[in-house]
Amino acid sequence: MKMNIFALPKINSSLSNIMNSNNEYINFLLSKNNIFHYLKTKNYFQIFNLPQNYHINKEKLNKTYKLLQFHFHPDKSKQKDSIECSSLISTAYKTLSDDISRIKYILKINNIQNKNNNKIDLVKLFKIQENIENSTDIMLMKIKADTLNKIKKYRENIGEEYDKKNYGKINEIIDKINYSNSIINHINKVNKKI
Repeated sequence: MKMNIFALPKINSSLSNIMNSNNEYINFLLSKNNIFHYLKTKNYFQIFNLPQNYHINKEKLNKTYKLLQFHFHPDKSKQKDSIECSSLISTAYKTLSDDISRIKYILKINNIQNKNNNKIDLVKLFKIQENIENSTDIMLMKIKADTLNKIKKYRENIGEEYDKKNYGKINEIIDKINYSNSIINHINKVNKKI
């Protein structure tokens, strides 16, 4: 049976009524005896009271993150697991705030495997790295700019493929982004000024 990753996570009716606003959500969390245990049973979207989707409301994510950290950060909270809560909240925030990390997380929690297994054409990569090492600063700047533009386009393509439910294509795009990032990293290693 295929899992529908576009469906909202099932939340019991009493919880969905409670989560109408961030303040009510915080009050709900504060009412829990073991907040950390509760949070670690939820996926990252549920921690931030967001629908499980590639397209998220980043403003709501940011506001909820600040509110959660305000209440559960160890410097402000007397909860026994405040360090663990704060760490989990930070990890979840970091994952959801980045488009690539978010799509990888969505694929992971829905058991959608990358059939390509991140295959990188090493011969092609070594040839590009060799060209980078033999390039002038101006050529390196052009290669870097072109590669960054490709990464930007790939990121846009992920949203389009997600809307089409084309998960195999998303994995291919992620591989291309990883490949392009390795080129950027090599340029930065060769010439720290660029």
